[in-house]
Amino acid sequence: MPVRTRWAFLDPQFQRALAHVAPYWRRLALVVALSLASTAASLVVPLLSRDLIDDALLAGDRAVLLRMVALFIGLTLLGFLLNVASGLRYTRVSADILFDMRLDLYRHLQRLSPRFYARTRLGDIVSRLNNDIGEIQRVAAEAALSWIGNLLFLAGSVGMMIWLDVRLFLAGIAVLPLSVWALVVYRRRLEGRVAAFRERSADIGSFLIETLSAMKLVVAANAQGREAARFRDRNRAFIGALMAMQRVTYLAGGLPGV
Repeated sequence: MPVRTRWAFLDPQFQRALAHVAPYWRRLALVVALSLASTAASLVVPLLSRDLIDDALLAGDRAVLLRMVALFIGLTLLGFLLNVASGLRYTRVSADILFDMRLDLYRHLQRLSPRFYARTRLGDIVSRLNNDIGEIQRVAAEAALSWIGNLLFLAGSVGMMIWLDVRLFLAGIAVLPLSVWALVVYRRRLEGRVAAFRERSADIGSFLIETLSAMKLVVAANAQGREAARFRDRNRAFIGALMAMQRVTYLAGGLPGV
């Protein structure tokens, strides 16, 4: 079944992005499996910590202490190896997906009329091809992986907390609605800040491409100071957009945790 039919409930633009991800689902499934194994190893640590305190330290059992220390070392090493394997596999498959997206856009650009290039800044095209495509790939490829990993980790953590102490679990989720509200509100604001930041970044790219390609004319017209001032203005706007985005990013990431 075509990807766009199978995921008809999703945004059309996200469907197009998934069309590039779907051919790599087997390799992504391996990444998910490695991530799940790493998550499972990390969820065992609280249990080992409890046993270390109760059965080894408080009981004064040296044999149990040595066994628990060996288990901690083994789990740490296993988690490290799983994270490395998962990271390397994901880096390779994400690079392949990114190239497919860029190649598809490049072929599309080859089919456009000269009028498009006459009215579109070259820096904007380069920014879309280089930076924006990378972000689209990251969202499309990481969305499912991150959702699966986070949901399973959440389920495991909730189960572990309920098993260890139900009252502690209830106290922990009491502020959950407020955290979710803060996350939703600031994530919406962050979308606008990210869009503005990318526009200012594209402005700088367009300025550099246009002025560097015409540098002989700039020097001949003795316009170096004017162009430097224009560059400074664009950089000032870029920094303003960057700082605005970072402020909202910190709020979006910090307030839900508070």
